[in-house]
Amino acid sequence: MQERRLSPRYAYAQPVELSDRRGVRYQGRSSDISVTGIGLLLSRNVVVALAQGGSILTTGDRFQLILPGTLNPSSQGGLTLECRVRHVRRLSREEYQVGAWFVDPSAGQKSGIAALAEAARPSMTRGS
Repeated sequence: MQERRLSPRYAYAQPVELSDRRGVRYQGRSSDISVTGIGLLLSRNVVVALAQGGSILTTGDRFQLILPGTLNPSSQGGLTLECRVRHVRRLSREEYQVGAWFVDPSAGQKSGIAALAEAARPSMTRGS
């Protein structure tokens, strides 16, 4: 299968917050990150709560992602990014994998994302 990604992704398992259009916050966990997007593991309740036209999140839905304590703090104490859903996959009855693109990040946000991706990138050298 040919790789279609715009940029490499790296494992990045961290707690995250998501915010809907009303500002209600939900908890989730990231699974991977690249400079163009992020993979998330979300509960069914969150996928339903963030849905914008259907019963669950679908391609094109948007939300804000808050990565607390990151390298590029915003007024909320972390990196806040606008995201658009790329895909949603059901992993189990209660867990979903959601792939999202970062929407028009500012120069500062791009720097923060790049720093996170670089920090998540596996080292090619082995320690003793």
